[in-house]
Amino acid sequence: MRKYQIIGTLNHFFCDSETYSLENRIFNLVMFLVLVAAIITTTYCIILHDHIILTASSVTVVFLSIIALLYSNKTGKYQMLVKPVILYFFVLMIVTWIANDGTRGATPYFIFILMTIGILLLKKPFPVFVVIIFTTLAGLMGIDYFYPSILIGYETKTQQFLDIAVSLFVCLFFNSLIIYVVFREYLRERRLKDKLLVQTIRDKEELERAHKEIKILKGIIPVCAGCKKIRDKKGDWNRMEDYLNENSEAKLTHGICPDCFTLLYPDL
Repeated sequence: MRKYQIIGTLNHFFCDSETYSLENRIFNLVMFLVLVAAIITTTYCIILHDHIILTASSVTVVFLSIIALLYSNKTGKYQMLVKPVILYFFVLMIVTWIANDGTRGATPYFIFILMTIGILLLKKPFPVFVVIIFTTLAGLMGIDYFYPSILIGYETKTQQFLDIAVSLFVCLFFNSLIIYVVFREYLRERRLKDKLLVQTIRDKEELERAHKEIKILKGIIPVCAGCKKIRDKKGDWNRMEDYLNENSEAKLTHGICPDCFTLLYPDL
């Protein structure tokens, strides 16, 4: 029972198009995948005995992702979270670059996830976001080359190899997964819009067909002041009953009013 409740909650977060917009669902999906990736990185940081800065950074990402998901779900105001979240990841990239041996560590692989998140969530990611990322990356590589003593290295070669190997697989998998789920949501939204468009066109055709079938009398109708006959477009004078039968959907029946009854049948 609990399993179905969890599935229902996740489906509500990520697939409920009636409650959340496409952009909001994408934000929730991205933050959920970041949460899973952060849990994995925290686990292997503890197992590999990585530097305390790396472990603490992964833990903070876990809490940040949970807070962002809960706030987005409760308020639906995900927009105000986008820039702070990306800014935090950006600062975290700089810190972990120094604490993870620069280009010889695992941080460069996580930059790809940061790029993907920024491009997906920021409304105008280019050119400012990309320029900032590449400029910062160039500066960090400069530090790596000119001031390598600032960087915190690995204790052993085995630790370095395992950290880079696991990080590479995690980054490739989650970067691909983020792109896949976003593209899937986009296709689902597009299919929904196409379905609504087809239904709208069908409804419009039905209305046009019904409008053609309904005959409505409009404009000025010339009526004889004496016999009450109506003149048609050809100039012919027709009985009112015949004119209405030909130019409307009205079905006429006959009766007699009290005044005409008195006039025609005075004895009765």
